Amino acid sequence: MKEIRRIVIDPGHGGENLGTISNENFVEKDITFLTAQTIYDELSKYDELEIYMTRTEDVDLSLKERAAFAEEVDADMVFSIHYNASESHLMFGSEIWVPLDAPGNATGYRFGEIFLSKMQDMGLHLRGIKTRESEETPGNNYYGIIRESHERGIPAVILEHCYVDAPDDISYVEGEESIIAFGKADAQAILEFVGLEPHSKEYESYTYPIDQVVPSTLKDNTPPEYCEIEVMDADYDNGLLSLQVTAVDSESTLLYYDYSLDGGETYSAIMAWPESNALTGSYADSFKLTIAVEHRTIPKVSVRAYNGFDLTSESNTISDFDGVFLDPVELLKEQQVEDSEEVGSEEESPLESYETVSLVKEEQKQEFTKAEVFVLLSLFVVLFIFFASILMMLLERRHKRKRRRKK
Repeated sequence: MKEIRRIVIDPGHGGENLGTISNENFVEKDITFLTAQTIYDELSKYDELEIYMTRTEDVDLSLKERAAFAEEVDADMVFSIHYNASESHLMFGSEIWVPLDAPGNATGYRFGEIFLSKMQDMGLHLRGIKTRESEETPGNNYYGIIRESHERGIPAVILEHCYVDAPDDISYVEGEESIIAFGKADAQAILEFVGLEPHSKEYESYTYPIDQVVPSTLKDNTPPEYCEIEVMDADYDNGLLSLQVTAVDSESTLLYYDYSLDGGETYSAIMAWPESNALTGSYADSFKLTIAVEHRTIPKVSVRAYNGFDLTSESNTISDFDGVFLDPVELLKEQQVEDSEEVGSEEESPLESYETVSLVKEEQKQEFTKAEVFVLLSLFVVLFIFFASILMMLLERRHKRKRRRKK
């Protein structure tokens, strides 16, 4: 492999070309620039290297201009810095894109293995070392910076560090220190790649001839050949379904899986396929998957397997279960509701008690009013009789006096 000493770092996007925007905190042009600046600072400590950046300000450059700059400084290699996003906002992990043709393919593959190893050390899921062919002009590289650099005889690679819109990856880009950590990891990978620092481990990529294309980098246009599930255990009382998932892809690494409980209408979030390692091309042939089934349902369950190029194969669907799955927590809630309703039927609620007390008070008030009327009427009758008696007595006396006078 040609000695690499003159390096161009290309911070992706810039100016009005913002790149990926996941939310207000993540604008790709800004974090690619910080990453690139960190790489530049770290590599500049080595007198054996000449380091350049395609942009040192927030400006937009065309892909042709970036490659032309690399040609102008007689670069040995271009490292284009990027961060990823997906339409579903569910994909996660690190990947690197390399040239289609030799010697750039094997050169990129050698660096890619070191780069992804650093990403793996940071805890990121690996998506692989890949090429992408242009659909419009077959035989040419799809990505502009790789294509334009290749036309000028310069190998270029695109480093996609992680998905800034994915829940699994977002913690890796929170704060400047996280971005700087990526830059330092990139710099260390470059130093090992160019031979100025010892390899931290043995890399299989160095066994591939530099003048040949590495087969595993070529796009796999076929989905996984096989994906099947079978029931290992159905715990109806606790709402848990255990499956054995088996899948095979002979041309690519299995990266993810997801599952459906409604016959394929909706799916879970994607998850890393167990023991998936895009560097070695290995993955678990089968694994146990335990799913919490929704309360009081009978699922129609299936699983999808994703390969290194995000092509999927769906398993058989299982729906012939012997019972309904129950969630103990939901059962407890239902029991509490039933108990509450039973108590409510035997005992008055606070509102009902209040209404009852109010009604009693109202009735007592009405009874008290009637009693008052009765007393007043009785008193009136007594007084009437009393005054009537006095009047009668007076009239009787007057009558007697008149009779005496006549005599």
